[in-house]
Amino acid sequence: MRRILAWDDAALPVPDLLQHLAAAGIAAVTHSPDWTTRALADADEFTAGVTGTLAGLADTGSILVVSGPGRLRSASLVPRALRVRVGDIYPDLAGWLQDADRMLRAANIVVITGPSRTADIELNLVIGVHGPGRSTSCW
Repeated sequence: MRRILAWDDAALPVPDLLQHLAAAGIAAVTHSPDWTTRALADADEFTAGVTGTLAGLADTGSILVVSGPGRLRSASLVPRALRVRVGDIYPDLAGWLQDADRMLRAANIVVITGPSRTADIELNLVIGVHGPGRSTSCW
């Protein structure tokens, strides 16, 4: 059985999504007390992360993902599948920031623009260390 890391069903933008995935043979892990401490070590045990979004930014293809009750931050550490509502797509970050009350909805906001990149002291670039190595946005 394939496993995904997901937000709680009530936090997802598609009604009963986790039940539909379970019927298709996909098990969703929505909460584990020690998940945060093991997240990086065990992220490869999940096929995907399923989350919602706060917004999408058209100029960069970025997504804004929030965390809070029922919304695991660690779900964004694995390749994700998500849905952005048309009304939540902004031309750019400045356009989104003009709607400041949106920032009050979350404990944490992450702007994801492609795969993570890091370099060690010898400047060896590594892609995908803190999340998926590939990211695709379709608008």
